[in-house]
Amino acid sequence: MMEHIRRQGFCAFSPENMLYVSLNGNDSNPGSFQAPFRTINAANNYAIADMPDYPQRVTISVAPGVYVERITKAHYRVNIVASYCTDDENVKSVIITNTGIDYQHWPIATTGRLNVVGCEIQTNDDDLIPVDGIFGRVSGGFYHCCNFRYGHFNENPNSNIYMNFVCCYMYGNTFNLTGVDSATDFIALRHCDISTSEMNLTSSGAGRTIKFQDCLIGEKINIGGDWSTLMSGSELYGEGALDFDTDGYIDLFNNIIRNGIHFASDTALDKKFVSNYFKEITADRDITVDGDITIVDYSGNKQDKGLCSCFQISGGQRNVGGFSENKYFNLQEAVTSIPAGEAGTITLYEDQINLAALILNAGSKIT
Repeated sequence: MMEHIRRQGFCAFSPENMLYVSLNGNDSNPGSFQAPFRTINAANNYAIADMPDYPQRVTISVAPGVYVERITKAHYRVNIVASYCTDDENVKSVIITNTGIDYQHWPIATTGRLNVVGCEIQTNDDDLIPVDGIFGRVSGGFYHCCNFRYGHFNENPNSNIYMNFVCCYMYGNTFNLTGVDSATDFIALRHCDISTSEMNLTSSGAGRTIKFQDCLIGEKINIGGDWSTLMSGSELYGEGALDFDTDGYIDLFNNIIRNGIHFASDTALDKKFVSNYFKEITADRDITVDGDITIVDYSGNKQDKGLCSCFQISGGQRNVGGFSENKYFNLQEAVTSIPAGEAGTITLYEDQINLAALILNAGSKIT
């Protein structure tokens, strides 16, 4: 029966090209609604083996339950979808899990484009006790309305990656990308909520980009190596913070930034900060710096404490005091931010009283 259906294609048993998986199924079944597979991996392999050359998508509908899986193949026209959505977006009816202790126990053991909708990916031990294991390697794929708990993705050397997450919740560090990679990566997180533990993107090599669009970020994100950062419409809340030690470019637009930003080093590539709102900053300055950060395209930003002198915005215009945009912490910080031998204009938005003698950099000209 199974081989007969395989020869005729998916439309033989479902006009929508559906396969079904249930904990009550059996991997020797044909994957119909009446006779589902037992594992997602078996259904996925079956779909990929029978994938026609012409454009056709296959949906693997997974019944509620906890599935101990090791998914080994992927195809961009196969979608793994939870058949039931709970009322609580933090709880998923389908959990895809494994221990994550080594390659043989990664729940996502494929480097292809895996498409998953409405499921939770996690790692745990044999007694379903959460552990911080490895989901798998970053790979081309699309995850929509998924949760990620108790684990992380590792770097995928020598593979050009485009990975897309939409409306997902990250309850672990999710990414721990380190080392050297000769290929390029692009990871996009759109409308995602990131919390629980630090996310690390510090690998280097051929260049890679992380994009946050309309995200909530509740934990520190470490961006190093040669990772570039695009962030727009996002909000850092709770412990959310950005720590840069990267050779990539930085482009932050229209974000709410709590806990400030820290630079461990400068990057020679573009640094653009436009229309960001700094609030509830606990550090002495909105942006803290180890060394100097030079030539920053900086406009329309609403400060809380103000900028430090080591953060040198492009052009010679500086603001101090009041509710001015792009303002420095005080007059001396603004003066010091204008490099030696250069000219600048400082606009004051409130009275300056009890000032110590201002110290100018050698040869600088201040108005």
